[in-house]
This record gives sequence, structure tokens and C-alpha cells, in this order.
Amino acid sequence: MHRSKRLAPFLITALSLLTILACTIPSLIGGGDSPAGTTEEIAETLELNGATIDDVSAISSDDTIGPVLSLQITNPGSGEVVATLPCGLVFHPGQGIEEQSLMLIQQIVIDIPPGESVVVQPYEVCIESNMDVPSTGSAYQVGEITSGDLLKFARCLCRQDLPESITSSPTAFQDLFGIQIAVWAVADDISFDDL
Repeated sequence: MHRSKRLAPFLITALSLLTILACTIPSLIGGGDSPAGTTEEIAETLELNGATIDDVSAISSDDTIGPVLSLQITNPGSGEVVATLPCGLVFHPGQGIEEQSLMLIQQIVIDIPPGESVVVQPYEVCIESNMDVPSTGSAYQVGEITSGDLLKFARCLCRQDLPESITSSPTAFQDLFGIQIAVWAVADDISFDDL
């Protein structure tokens, strides 16, 4: 039992470091910003093209990564629009809600017919390790696009095929847990020992 207690921090650190390395090594070896074979363009700005985000609320009360929020996007215009939500876009809890902000780590590009609303559940990750996990029904607001190392990490994660949930594969829990710990370390600029 004593040995497993010493092994757990090591495993958490190892998983987190592997996640960070998966995002940085391809650009070091290939000289580019993305892993080999990636051709999809990653948007750098929020592009709603006349559409509006009417509602953002938490849909999960125990997850810190994955589809944690639900967004309703409306096209009030008379023609179809394409809305793009970029990786690195941050969502903040509403006034008086002491929960974590979330960051989009899988880009959303959606066609919205004229006069209609669509509901999307994007893939986000919590970015404030010292705050509470989002509660079901909590209101959120669209914030800024993050910057610096956190934006670089978000763009890297945007190019990865991430598990749909912690049960979607035998290693999904470890993969997502490693990503979450790595994001907290980068976002909060803290060491793995402080998590």
C-alpha cells in the first residue's frame, strides 16, 4: 500500500508530461506548428458572421473536461451563416458563481440556417484548479480568447483526437486526466507538486 501512494504522484506527473510532449515534439521535429498529417485550419478568432450566442450553461456537474457546456447559437438573418468557435475561447461563470472558467479545446464550425437556433456541446477543459467544478445549470458567458502558453496548448489539443468520454476507451480516463492536470499546470503556472 505504501508503494502505491508513492507511485500515484509519479503517474500523474508522467501522464501530464506526456500530454505536453505530444503537443510540442511534432513542432520541434518537423519545424511546424502541427502534427504531421494535420491539414485542418484552426481559426484564430470567434467568427459568428451575424449569429448570436444566446445561452451558455453547464450540462455536467462532475466533469472538468469534455462537453461540459451547452451553447445555443441563433442566426437572426435571412441567409445561412457559418459560425466558428476557435480553440482557446474561454467561457466564464456568471456573476456570483464561484466555478471554474472553461476553455474550448476542439474547434466548432457549424452551419446555421436563417432564422433558426442550434444547440452545440463543445469540448472544453476547466482552467482554474482552485475553483469549483461547473454545476449543472450554471450560467456561463463567452469571454476572451486566451493567450500565451495556454493558447499554444489549446491549439495543440485542437489538433488531437480526444476521447469522447472517460469510458470511451480503456485509456480514456488516464488520457483525459493527464490533459486536465497539464492544462491546470499551464493555466495556473504551477508545478505538478502543487496540484
